Amino acid sequence: MGEQLGHGDFGIEDGFFDVGGDSLHAVGIIGHLRTEFGIDASAEQEIIEGLFMNSTIADFAEIIVSLQGAAA
Repeated sequence: MGEQLGHGDFGIEDGFFDVGGDSLHAVGIIGHLRTEFGIDASAEQEIIEGLFMNSTIADFAEIIVSLQGAAA
């Protein structure tokens, strides 16, 4: 996420928008997740909701892990 945001000075309890995230960053993050973690298009809604609900980085990581497990 730090790569997409252009900085890494945030912690796992910070929210996506609180650390400078916006819709353009979200698009880049979703694209990266598809490639890096094998998240498919059918799981994108859950990822989008996590980002736009301003989930903490830790909560967002849990969403990704749960989607990975569901895809396996």
